[in-house]
Amino acid sequence: KAKLPAFRPTTQPVTVIPVEASAATIEKGRILFADNCGSCHGMGGWAAGIIPDLRRSGALGDPAAWQAVVIDGVLQDRGMISFKPYL
Repeated sequence: KAKLPAFRPTTQPVTVIPVEASAATIEKGRILFADNCGSCHGMGGWAAGIIPDLRRSGALGDPAAWQAVVIDGVLQDRGMISFKPYL
């Protein structure tokens, strides 16, 4: 009988990064994402609200931040393990 808090949609914009890669490289990235990221972050980066929505991640346009999060595991204490052994 408890009530959930009122839904508050995010106002954070989607990050758009220009892509300068071949179709083969983009396909390889899609497969890597599907195999390593999609099960938690959703295919296409559309998370369901519990896991961060990667479309709004500041790390997308910052190679050093991406490295720190995905490879170095800087957010490990928040549940985002390092994917260094896999990527």
